[in-house]
Amino acid sequence: MRFRILGCWPLRGGALLLIAAAAALALPAPAARAGALTIGGSGTGLGAMRLLAGAFESAHPDVRITVVPSLGTGGGIRALADGAISLAVISRPLKDAERARDMTAEEYARTPFVFATAKKDAPSGFTLQQFAEIYAGRMALWPGGGRIRVILRPKSDSDTAILEGMSPAMRRALEEAR
Repeated sequence: MRFRILGCWPLRGGALLLIAAAAALALPAPAARAGALTIGGSGTGLGAMRLLAGAFESAHPDVRITVVPSLGTGGGIRALADGAISLAVISRPLKDAERARDMTAEEYARTPFVFATAKKDAPSGFTLQQFAEIYAGRMALWPGGGRIRVILRPKSDSDTAILEGMSPAMRRALEEAR
């Protein structure tokens, strides 16, 4: 059985592929044949999927689309392979082992990767070296004296891979932070 996966790769800009194309795919889950789709996977792309699903359902009232809470990319791939969902949304390219299971990925969007803070005294911009200093714990205070708290994602998370790929200094900083 051939599985189709929609990908939402970070750090790029682009346009959405209409969910209508996804609904027309030969999806493996039995629910897809009964006029229902269940979508799950990476939280990065599920917000857009909810919007697209709502628009698609409005135009096709005979189809029901359920977007489940985030399963993560790996969880979405496993759920698709097990037939628990009709379509997986992922935020990284497929691994060799996943492609060996007869899975293919179609990029439907590119999402921005941002650093965010609610601090009013935060600088308006950072260099990559400053981010590395923050993650390594060497830059620990905001200009107003408040402590910077970094939230680390799991090492297996696609966001972590993006951060590590930004520079050798960032990779070392993440190792220090862990």
